[in-house]
Parts: sequence; C-alpha cells; structure tokens
Amino acid sequence: MNNRVEDVREASPRGIRFEIMLGSVLLAFGLFGLPALVYFVGAILLGPYLETASTDSIALFYRNFFADLAALSVRAWLIAIGPLLVIALFRLAFIGYPSADAERPARDVPPPRRPAPAARPAPPRSSSKAPAGRGSRRVEPRIGGD
Repeated sequence: MNNRVEDVREASPRGIRFEIMLGSVLLAFGLFGLPALVYFVGAILLGPYLETASTDSIALFYRNFFADLAALSVRAWLIAIGPLLVIALFRLAFIGYPSADAERPARDVPPPRRPAPAARPAPPRSSSKAPAGRGSRRVEPRIGGD
C-alpha cells in the first residue's frame, strides 16, 4: 500500500497533465462534436430533424440532446462519453505491452565481455608433407634474422 502511494507521488506532472488534457478534449468532442456529426449524418441519410425543417433544427437537436443528458438517458450518455470510453478501452487492451520509450540499455555502456577461449594446442610441425586438400604449400612469414 505504501509503495503505491509513493508511485503516485513520483508520477511526472507532464504525464498527469497529458491525461487531464486528453480526457478533457475527448469529453468536449463527445459533448459538442459528436452530436453535430450525428445530426449532419442523420440529416443527410434520414432527412430533416423532426417534422419542422427550420434553420434552428441543429439548436433544437442540441437542446434535446442536453435534456436527454439531464434525464440520464443511456443513449445520450454513450454519445457524450463514447470517445473517452473507446480510447480508454483501447489503451487498456495494450496495458501489458512495453511502450516505445521504455528503458533501453544505454549505448555508451559496452556489453559484458565473454571469457577468452582456451588456447588450442599447436598442431605438430611436419615440413615434409603438404596440407591435404589444397595441393599447395602453406607459406608462413619469418620473424627474425636467419
């Protein structure tokens, strides 16, 4: 319990600010933008709103929409908080996946070294035989003043 409180305190203000801004924008879109889309798509596909095709029909639509919100209509509330719920469910589906900015190993730290392989015994020297398979003699550089 105490660790969880410390985790909340250590949350960056930038992340909290982002969450508040995202929630506010999605809620504003659900309250003002999405009802306008519903109205215009309905007017195109189904005809004018109600029987009176006056120029105030979108204002009448908004008045009825907010009246339905006040009356706790489920369909009105689903339109209002729908964008927020969709994004929250989408983010919840990917909660177990690491983010792109997850901790990665630093590039300036070299990888751990592996132990050196054990030295192989030197092959026996035989100057009279050529190596098998190639048909040519192996030439080795000489070091020294022979």
